[in-house]
Amino acid sequence: TGGTGKSAYDHADGLCRGGEGTSETKVQNTRREKSLEDTIQAALRQIKEKQYSAQLTARGIPADRIRSYVYAYAGKKVLMG
Repeated sequence: TGGTGKSAYDHADGLCRGGEGTSETKVQNTRREKSLEDTIQAALRQIKEKQYSAQLTARGIPADRIRSYVYAYAGKKVLMG
């Protein structure tokens, strides 16, 4: 089974250690992604393409303090990137 999960929380309001962050949660799409690492890379591309951090930088948060976290799932397996 495959598909895309929804974000775990509002990207602009996510708080991470040492600063603010963005988050994306994805379920592996086995038709497009051969591994959970591929799912992580797809999610990181989505974060960049959709500019999840734009609201944070607009609030004056320096880009080097913004972290992006991805949680990829395949059944009971989870990989964080």
